[in-house]
Amino acid sequence: MAARLAHIQEVGCSNHPCATRSSLNLMEENMKEIRIVKSTLKPDKKGRALIMPMGDIHLGHPNCDVGLLKEKIEMCLKKNIYVIGMGDMIEASLRDSVGDGIYFQKLNPKEQIDEIIRLFYPLANKGLLLGIHLGNHENRITKTTSLDVVDMICNALNVPYLGHSALHEIKVGNQIYTIFSTHGSSGARLATSKLKAASDLFRYISADIVLHGHLHSLDHLTSIYFEVVNGKGIEKERHVIVTGSFLSYVGSYAEQMNLPPAKLGTALIYLWAKHNEIRVSL
Repeated sequence: MAARLAHIQEVGCSNHPCATRSSLNLMEENMKEIRIVKSTLKPDKKGRALIMPMGDIHLGHPNCDVGLLKEKIEMCLKKNIYVIGMGDMIEASLRDSVGDGIYFQKLNPKEQIDEIIRLFYPLANKGLLLGIHLGNHENRITKTTSLDVVDMICNALNVPYLGHSALHEIKVGNQIYTIFSTHGSSGARLATSKLKAASDLFRYISADIVLHGHLHSLDHLTSIYFEVVNGKGIEKERHVIVTGSFLSYVGSYAEQMNLPPAKLGTALIYLWAKHNEIRVSL
């Protein structure tokens, strides 16, 4: 059963191009299988591997903080921080999209695709990009044309295509961590309801960490649970992270809809190699 339900992409990441994809186009399989990505991450001198979920960039929107994006990418390159692209990497406003974004976006969709490839190529080339999710903004192009531009971007960068959601098995040293990442689709408006929407995934997902994009806020919640390991009750932590955005508030649709402003940027996840420990910094 597991073999039929899970599409597994093997990724062995250190400081070299690493991602391998089982086919050039995974669209048919992605419609019916749970995506599993296995990655081996190289710890730093302190014995930790670092992951930065980076999404809701909306490249091409006039409110996209490109300077902050470049700063985060440079930080990842300098410190060997691994990145998961959380979707809505580009704005992708089309003629039939909701709102008037087509008249205000700085780049057209083709230029947005080219620029996101250019910006993320150094991460992919260094083996630091663990894959990219499909967001609802990129999905506008799929609905209109059938073209999955995130699949195209992933092919250009030679990194795993993560679709709407994926399960990650992350190996750091002798430790194994599990992450469920998704662009998400919640309409939650308040910080508490956004965290609840992300936390609700634990009803049917078993993972150490849930990463939830789409909500344009940056937040983290930890909960304790117990499981039986070798006949002993072991206390463990679960982490829920709402992964932030790069879209500034004034003049954005969030301001137009009277949504509360939120801190821009990304979270940083620390995974230890010699013992099982997870820490999150916002």
